[in-house]
Amino acid sequence: MVFGAALLGLGFLMAQKIWAQYGQPPQPSIWAVPGSVISTGSAVTIFCRAPPGVTRVRLTHYVLNGKWFDRTPQGAQEVFEFSLQNMIHSNAGIYYCEYSKGAEWSQISDKLELVVTGAYMEKPFLTVDSGPQGFSEINATLHCHIHVSFNIFILCRDGNASFPQNCSWQDHNTFLISHVSLEHLRTYRCFVSDKHNSYLWSLPSEPLEFSIPGPPPQPSIWAVPGAVISTGSAVTIFCRTPPGVTYVRLKHYVPDGKWFDRTPQGAQEVFEFSLKNMTQSNAGIYYCEYSKGAEWSQISDKLELVVTGVYKEKPSLTVDSGPQGSSEINTTLHCHIHGSFNIFILCRDGNASFPQNCSQQDHNTFLISPVSPGHRRTYRCFGSKKHNSYLWSLPSEPLEFSIPGPSVPIVVWVSVAAVCFLLFLLLLFICLCCHCAKCRASNGKTRSHVKYKSSSTAMDIEEKHKYGDLEGIQPEDCRKVDTQVSAAENSQEVTYAQLCQENFRNNMNPLPSNTPQGTSTHTCVYATLTLSQEKSQS
Repeated sequence: MVFGAALLGLGFLMAQKIWAQYGQPPQPSIWAVPGSVISTGSAVTIFCRAPPGVTRVRLTHYVLNGKWFDRTPQGAQEVFEFSLQNMIHSNAGIYYCEYSKGAEWSQISDKLELVVTGAYMEKPFLTVDSGPQGFSEINATLHCHIHVSFNIFILCRDGNASFPQNCSWQDHNTFLISHVSLEHLRTYRCFVSDKHNSYLWSLPSEPLEFSIPGPPPQPSIWAVPGAVISTGSAVTIFCRTPPGVTYVRLKHYVPDGKWFDRTPQGAQEVFEFSLKNMTQSNAGIYYCEYSKGAEWSQISDKLELVVTGVYKEKPSLTVDSGPQGSSEINTTLHCHIHGSFNIFILCRDGNASFPQNCSQQDHNTFLISPVSPGHRRTYRCFGSKKHNSYLWSLPSEPLEFSIPGPSVPIVVWVSVAAVCFLLFLLLLFICLCCHCAKCRASNGKTRSHVKYKSSSTAMDIEEKHKYGDLEGIQPEDCRKVDTQVSAAENSQEVTYAQLCQENFRNNMNPLPSNTPQGTSTHTCVYATLTLSQEKSQS
């Protein structure tokens, strides 16, 4: 029992540790469809998400008298719907979700602020300022006008009159809009409200549609199969632009200048520029730009095209096998090359013609951290010179090795061993309990057999046939009949009984007989026999 209590306490401590590790139950989430701003008379559905296995999910409307709606999950249900079919002003306000598991309730969700429009019948109107500071490429100024005294003004972008979206509010009616995210056509509406209940809004203004011009989008540039190309190989440079451009230009940034133009076909957006036979003159910086009419866009990010094999020296790459050279923490590689090279490049993966994931530095020792332990990597190194870092030497021979992964912490192994030991003790305890129960049952049967000896009519008949030579013995003769009863194994106990029927009948209370009715019966005598043990004479 003490051992069982100890195991129970240990399980409780482990449960407490797991609770502390994983924290409280996850917070439920809440949202509304089609949105949280709903016109009077429209319908909205509020959704609550809870983890599986909860007992109850509750949606609470935070009002003075309190109001809530409960749902009971069906199976492993996680998302619960609460529908409001006809929105009125009393439905506006703050909502949140919570759930229970048994008698314990979770923390509440983030609040959902449900707004009802059309609660005030006044209708504002929205204008854009066309003055010198009102509408430009920098900003736009919008005004929300209303003839009644309201102290909250709301501007919504996109959506429609019944379900406006992207709304912001302030305490004055002038809205300054930056063009940063307004390169496309936008639709604006404004509302008014009062501070004593900011969840009740007026009717919406008429929509105001306009677009604020912004700079043309920047083109993008990339190379296939990569930006590091061996001498004599081919590479294709791609430029992406928006549709509807007039020209696309690929520029090679060299002293005398060099460019390639393309004219789009239809709504073409991606343009290819192929270099079939790479030489050292093709190395360097490239970028794209495009024009719409007479106006040119900004240039793309630069593409640095490298040509390998320009220098015929071939470096060698080695791995340091010292105590700090190759370990679970880091690996040290050395790039050796003969000649006056002051830039050293290490590439991971790819092949000799198109190496990938290259990094360069001004010394030949590379310290590699096992960012991706357990995976095999192929490394090559190159040499270059600072006066033209886009021209590289021949590649070294590939060096292949795998970085060892992190070993399992000793704490994990100790924890696993402790759990296995506890399971072993529990199994041993169960086996001992079963063994003791069997021993008690066996001893009980032995004592019962020795203490009571019953005879039925059937047994009397059997004994009569078995000991036919004893027939005729009269009770009053009080002859001696020796019956030897064998006790437990390797025991020398012998039981002798001298029975006299008439005497025992007067002195003993016979136990009830189980003999069926209608059968001739003899008296059944039950006697308590005392076992005695005689030591053998040596």
